Amino acid sequence: MKTGSWLKRNGKKGYRWTLYLMSGATALVVAACYGMSDTMGLTYSNSAQYIFADKCDSCHSGATPPAGYSTDSFAGVMGNGSDTEANVIAGDPNCTLLQKLNSDANHTLTTSETDELYDWIVSNNARQ
Repeated sequence: MKTGSWLKRNGKKGYRWTLYLMSGATALVVAACYGMSDTMGLTYSNSAQYIFADKCDSCHSGATPPAGYSTDSFAGVMGNGSDTEANVIAGDPNCTLLQKLNSDANHTLTTSETDELYDWIVSNNARQ
């Protein structure tokens, strides 16, 4: 049976059902995409700030933080520290902060925390 003939036989009712089905399918696709992108809302204020406060600020804050790198503010996290290269570069999976977290035993975060910082920096362009 051709779809067109079914629609002709059922008239407006057939078109209405077709629209309902298409609307339902669209809603399912949107819901699935929204569920897959649960990291898209990560910002410094709602995510990264709490990780830094819990794991980093005890050393990397105050007047003379190690390597001149402060994690107690957005400006500090995005800053250079004691060298000329920014520690966080929005969208860069190879930025200094991520490299340091992956290679230094003194900076221990859980896998979940490291993944969240990665998503904030790379997927969300280190939004404030």
